[in-house]
Amino acid sequence: MNPRTVSLTKAQFVAQITLAAGGDLTRRGAAGVADALFAEVRAALLREGRFSWNSFGTFALQRRQPRRGKTPAGRPFTTPGGAAVRFRPAPRLRRFL
Repeated sequence: MNPRTVSLTKAQFVAQITLAAGGDLTRRGAAGVADALFAEVRAALLREGRFSWNSFGTFALQRRQPRRGKTPAGRPFTTPGGAAVRFRPAPRLRRFL
């Protein structure tokens, strides 16, 4: 199986946290840890526009300007601006990819 196509569900992630805690954490507690982790990442992105974890990588908020385009029929339209989260892996993580 190609490791680049493998996905990890929240339930699997919580199970991995539970195993890594060596029995000191219940699944409910591990789910709380996961939720708190992603809530902090989200809050940092909204507050500062980025979140960095030295050995993992950096999540950065990238704003997009509205753009003008044309439909296949030639009618002009404007796409709204928005935001996207970009991830740049740290060198330490990149070695494993």
